[in-house]
Amino acid sequence: PKVEYFSVGYNSGPAGASKIGLQRLAAEGYEWIYWGDDDDPPKDKTDFERILGLQSDLSETVGALGGAGGFFNKYTGRVSSVRNSKLTRATQVDQIPGGHTFIVKGEVIRSGIYPTEKLF
Repeated sequence: PKVEYFSVGYNSGPAGASKIGLQRLAAEGYEWIYWGDDDDPPKDKTDFERILGLQSDLSETVGALGGAGGFFNKYTGRVSSVRNSKLTRATQVDQIPGGHTFIVKGEVIRSGIYPTEKLF
């Protein structure tokens, strides 16, 4: 219902800013938190409804939901997008790329799992 601007007082970078925002919203008790960029809004008006609608199909262990994803190759260190032939209504992936609409479970952030500035 509202948007709040919060200045951290220094250049925290994308990962640092995400960490601070996610921690603040999780501390306020939000169940699901949108992780997105101000210059990269959801592509469709129904994206949030569609993504939130996946919850009923999934277990309690899901930490994030999104419209795209990829698999991490531990041998090459590269991420490959999910192929159409592997897609289901809810495909488990290793990561959800930036630039796509996704939400993070507040419980995950409250448990201490969030981005680190060292990775960006």
